[in-house]
Amino acid sequence: MRHPLLRRLPATILLAMASVVASAGPAAAHALGGTQPTDYRSTILGMVPQLPGIEVRLLDLGRRVELRNRTAQDVTVLGYQGEPYLRVGPKGVFENQRSPAVYLNRLLPAGEQPVVPKTADPTVAPEWRRTGSGDTVRWRDHRTRWEGATPPAVRANTSTEHVVANWTVNLAIGNPAIGNLDGDTASAVVRGQIVWVPPPSTLPWWVLAAALAVATAAIGLTPRWGKPLAAAAAALVLVDLVHTIGLAAYGRTSLALTLGRVALGGLFSVAVWVAGLASVPALLRGRAGGLVGAGVLGVGVAFLGGVGDLASLGRSQLAFTYAPTLARASIAISLGVGAGIVAAVVLIERKWIDRTSGKAIPPTPDWAADWDGLPD
Repeated sequence: MRHPLLRRLPATILLAMASVVASAGPAAAHALGGTQPTDYRSTILGMVPQLPGIEVRLLDLGRRVELRNRTAQDVTVLGYQGEPYLRVGPKGVFENQRSPAVYLNRLLPAGEQPVVPKTADPTVAPEWRRTGSGDTVRWRDHRTRWEGATPPAVRANTSTEHVVANWTVNLAIGNPAIGNLDGDTASAVVRGQIVWVPPPSTLPWWVLAAALAVATAAIGLTPRWGKPLAAAAAALVLVDLVHTIGLAAYGRTSLALTLGRVALGGLFSVAVWVAGLASVPALLRGRAGGLVGAGVLGVGVAFLGGVGDLASLGRSQLAFTYAPTLARASIAISLGVGAGIVAAVVLIERKWIDRTSGKAIPPTPDWAADWDGLPD
């Protein structure tokens, strides 16, 4: 019978594949923030008038807005019908339960439509509910992202950028009185625009992934497979780590928050890295024991860092901290090298592992091969 390690190898790899598929939701499991790539770039053009101490920026490719108020006054964000929606000031962050925007902006499961209760009336006095402390408020906003069908101008010409929408978010600065905004307030407008940006070609990345897959799989055809496979495994962990940090650091300024996001949001990735790195010492010595960890690493990274993020290859706007080219290269490498490692493990198990002992067949020294070729 085959050695127990080898009997477990296919099952272990299949289990890893099933776990990855099960954990990868519709929104690409490897995208830690859940922000899907797009071809629409939303930007802030400015705030009129400029108000010292008040900062506004976009998060998640325009899907969310962040407002920081470092002044001693309240700042109120107005909703879609001009009603008080959110308030942030010295006493913390508040949400107006009477604002329809509260319910329209909630994150819902795919396919579910928002329901605005009858109590949400923009014409009545606000009903403020404290939602947090601090000087910063973040919210999802339909005004700052493109949600419609492809604009006619884009369909007519997909090779150039197109401004498809201009948007505004109105602010009130001061102390809104009971009612709508009849108190001693000043106003400001945050202006922005949404631009359609042509997507890149995916062909170069598919070529790169295919070339890497073939080159890595070829390791399984050589009797001295240990060190090359160990190098491929270590390189794959490094590439996927850089890719994961680039995703986790997007929109974050704190290293601690980034590392926390990697540790908590990418637990499966961390487990895959550990399995891959643990296999390296055994692979360097040409031992069959390292094949299981290498196979798990290949499956995990190929699915999470490769298949899970394939949409990023063909989109111009990515939720990635570093250059988009680095993200696409990481995806192609993850897919190609990951799949190649799995193929190499299968080839090694079939070609270079003794069926009885489960141990690697030692390569024939070069001098022995030359000696056998000499005439008697």
